[in-house]
Amino acid sequence: FWQILVWDTFDLMKLDYVPSQTAHIACKYSDRWKSGTKVLCKETRPFVCKEIINTTQEAVGRFHIKDNKETNSFSVDIKNLTEADSGIYWCLSGKNEFVATELSEASHCRKESLAVGRFLKSKKNNMT
Repeated sequence: FWQILVWDTFDLMKLDYVPSQTAHIACKYSDRWKSGTKVLCKETRPFVCKEIINTTQEAVGRFHIKDNKETNSFSVDIKNLTEADSGIYWCLSGKNEFVATELSEASHCRKESLAVGRFLKSKKNNMT
């Protein structure tokens, strides 16, 4: 599990989807994290999220990840979407680099502000 700490404000991208279709989550990172492992996790409660997939894997179930080091970005496709896929996903690419995307069933995209901060990896048995 990952825990978000040291609060700040930044934009939360809202991404709407159609059930049974595929959602595409795009994540940017700086040059210094080019060689590091990138992670997508899903928020389980405010500012705590569970890792879904990382760039050492190609696919986990319906989740497929690609790291494009030329554009300093990685992306995750979630196939065959269901209502259970709704929620906030965090792209983690370095000690102080993260992006949040809220995935929900709707008809358009918009941005809102959300208080967030750094993430730190927590021990699984401490986070329930």
